[in-house]
Order: sequence, then structure tokens, then C-alpha cells
Amino acid sequence: MEVRVLCFFLLILPCFVKTESNSPIYNVMDYGAHGDGHTDDTKAFMKAWEAACSSSSSSSPTMHVPSEMTFMIQPLYFRGECDPKQIDVEINGNIIAPKDPSDWTCHDGCREWIHFEHVDGLRVYGSGTINGQGQKWWDLNALKISNSNNVYLTSLTFKDNPRVHVDLQSSKSVFISNLSIDAPEDSPNTDGDDCISMVDGSSNIQISNIACGPGHGISVGSLGKHGAEDKVEDIHVSDVVFTGTTNGARIKTWQNTAVQVSNVIFREFLGTSKKETAVMLDCSEAAPCTDITLDNIYLRTTHGHNAKSVNNNAHGRTQGLVVPEIPLS
Repeated sequence: MEVRVLCFFLLILPCFVKTESNSPIYNVMDYGAHGDGHTDDTKAFMKAWEAACSSSSSSSPTMHVPSEMTFMIQPLYFRGECDPKQIDVEINGNIIAPKDPSDWTCHDGCREWIHFEHVDGLRVYGSGTINGQGQKWWDLNALKISNSNNVYLTSLTFKDNPRVHVDLQSSKSVFISNLSIDAPEDSPNTDGDDCISMVDGSSNIQISNIACGPGHGISVGSLGKHGAEDKVEDIHVSDVVFTGTTNGARIKTWQNTAVQVSNVIFREFLGTSKKETAVMLDCSEAAPCTDITLDNIYLRTTHGHNAKSVNNNAHGRTQGLVVPEIPLS
């Protein structure tokens, strides 16, 4: 019996044990995938997901994407609610987007490439790469998780995804660790994407051990646009290395009273910012951000100069060395 122990960042995130003999495996190859990097494997992925999601097994089923293969897929909407209490997605191969815009068929207006919604107990992990190929015409989020609780995302590589690499919305108890998020500065349309973005309804989010850059860095917001009622709380982000990001740590809310951002911790941030402003806390005067903690932050510009910070209506504390200096009260 083969047993795999998948350990996340040990100070924060738990480990889980995957016992192969007791858990059904739904390999995308068994549902018609080719894995040659040219053939459209979208339908095979959806069939494998539907089989795993409807599994009657008492242990968590696994949708398996095998290693040493490349799978081209169009936008996919993986929707729960699944019969099992937990469902695993193991990505060991490479997943790529089609290069030609005329090849795309989209759901929901083409806003996301891979979207998990209403999937509680979701665990996405593996040694694979999710590669958007950085096309100028592409304005999708790479991976979106929405309306889902008790989610684990670990050990994957995200590459050349022009907008948001990992987008969290209306989800609780999300644990993210050991991600490499890479969008080279000279790849098309990558300036301005977020490595990880947390928007309305995100709470109890723990993120650690992330390599990010370039892009916007780690972002909370934008929140409250057009007067929307948005709430984000209990966000803990630690051990992040930034390389040439537009900002490192960022919180942005619009000027209205319907926004609440509280208990956000940015800890152990190291690296470089493409712009002078490496830390931006831009909160509403009518509804300030509260209980914000910056702990051991060291960010400089890509040219080796001192970086700057912006604080509008964010209140909390700083601990340890914080560079650039930013007053919180």
C-alpha cells in the first residue's frame, strides 16, 4: 500500500495523508485525454471531474493529471457540490492554454480559465505547472476558487498568466503554500497581474512560502467598487519572496462605508518592487482598515534604491524590521 504524506508549511498548515489503495483515482487519460500539448483535452478533464465529484467512495477521490505530459485545455468550470466530503485534484503534468484566440470557447464571459466553485474540502496539489502562455488578448484569471470552504492549494507552479494567478472569492478556511508564481517581465501583458488576490467574502486565509514576480504581488481588494458591500478578514500571509513586483503588499478599498477589512498580517516579506511604492495600504476614510500587522518586511526597488510606502486610513502595528517604513496607529 502506497501512502503519500502531503505536508504544508509546518508552522501554520497541517499535513494530510493520501492512502492510494483506499481512494479511487480518476485519471484524465482514462477519459480520453491525449496529453500531447496540441489536442484539446477539455472534455476529458470535465469527464474526470464529474466522475470524481459524483464518487460514492467513503474516502476522498482524486482527479489525477499525470506527469511528463502537457494538456491543452479551454476554460473549465469545476462545480460542486460533490458527493464526497473531500475531493483531491493532483496535477503533476503541465496544463496550458491554447495560443490562438479563435480556438477558445468560453463559459460565463471568459472571466476565468480554471474555476472551482461550491467545492468544500477541495485539495489541489502536485508538481505540475499551470501555464497561460501570456497572450495579449487574454484577460482571464488563471485559477479562481469561489464559494468554497476548507480548501488546500500547494506545491504548484503558475507561469505566464496575464491577469490574476490565484483568485479567492467568498471562501473561508483556505490554506495556500509552496507556490511558485512566475510571469517574466518581458512576457506579453503580464504587467499588472496579481500573484494572489483576495476579494469579497474571503476569511481565514493562510498563505505561506510563495515566490512571486513580477506582477502586483499579494493583494487584498479592490473592494467596495460601485458601493458594493465587501468584507475581508483574518488574512495571514508569511514567507513571501517578491521579484520585481509592482507592489509587494497591497490593500485597496473604494471610498464607501460598506467595506470592512480587518485582521490582516503580512509577515516575512523579502524582495524587490518595480515601482518605488512597495507597500500600499489604501483604505476608505469612511471605513478604515483595522488590525493590520506588518512584521519583518524588507522590500527595495529593482534598482537597489529605497522603496516607499503609502498608508491611507490603515490602522494597526509594525513589528521587527519594516522597510520601507510605514506608520500604523
